[in-house]
Amino acid sequence: MAHPAQRVFVDANTWITWGYEFGKAEASTLQDLVEHGLVRVLVTDLTITEVVKRFTKIEFDKVEPLTKAELRTAAKRHLELEIPEIDRDKLRQKIYKQQLDAVTGALKGRFKVDITSVDTVKPSAVLEDYTHGKGLFGPSAKKDQFPDAFIFAAISATTSKDSSLLVLSQDGDFTDACGKHKHIARVSTMPGLLEALGLQPEDKALMEVIEAEPVLFEESMTEALADHTLDADDIEDAEIELLELLRIDDLEVRSLYRIIEGEKTYIGFGNCSAELEVGFSHPDWDNAIWDSEDKRLIPFENVDGKTNASTRDFAFSFLVDMEDGKPVSVYDCEVRELWSVYLSLQPYDQYR
Repeated sequence: MAHPAQRVFVDANTWITWGYEFGKAEASTLQDLVEHGLVRVLVTDLTITEVVKRFTKIEFDKVEPLTKAELRTAAKRHLELEIPEIDRDKLRQKIYKQQLDAVTGALKGRFKVDITSVDTVKPSAVLEDYTHGKGLFGPSAKKDQFPDAFIFAAISATTSKDSSLLVLSQDGDFTDACGKHKHIARVSTMPGLLEALGLQPEDKALMEVIEAEPVLFEESMTEALADHTLDADDIEDAEIELLELLRIDDLEVRSLYRIIEGEKTYIGFGNCSAELEVGFSHPDWDNAIWDSEDKRLIPFENVDGKTNASTRDFAFSFLVDMEDGKPVSVYDCEVRELWSVYLSLQPYDQYR
């Protein structure tokens, strides 16, 4: 594709402003970019700790009064409520563990983050920056920036000429440090990130215009499916070869971005299914012999043939050139399923 995944570091304060479960629209946009393979999100273990620490404090502050003896006494006297004695430290630890599981699960599941450890950073290097007012300890920075200093040192160590990094942060303390690093650039907003990626999101109306032209996808999609694994979900150990793409069905363009430097070129992401003619070969399971010792079927022959089959819904990306608001060319289709595109070799009525 024209846009290989750009590495993006999101700082702790940004994650925190997106709230519990990272429900803000900006987080959804980032997730969309990740799912489409446009960005890879980088965090550090200390970034996660900082986010969890903040969420833990917010939640703990809500229930902390319950740990006080005078509240329990008042509740019993006036409301006839028996509030058990609560260990303050154990309660904090419990909330921290809950938040750690939730945050880590969301980052790994939704955003597929790469986690780098600050353990790789030498404390002496950070202390040297502190001593000489460099990096995160510049003239405009606060002097309590040790967590961010370790984080920046860890993420900057992952960069190179061929592996640049965008830092998404509204924290001004990152400004000087990013500005002095030749492989790191800072953006403060999601529109700024999209611009740095060279992308401008388009609305649903243009997506619907493209959806109305599935025939334009057929040639490039044929090449994409030929390069991807086709698997049968109804017959074990089948080998499948694409012979011909007959048509594309249920085409849905999920998102579309104009590539800023190419005014007429867009990168899109969608889902569809396809009707295919395929060749297949698989063990003859219908006439296999049961091996009672190994407790498995042993086939002695293969079944070969060709058939028409519909794939399950699958995700893909594509480039499209537009003229006068209409698509004229679709190319560079790329199947974005991690493993296989699945189809059924046997028609449904064979099971009836």
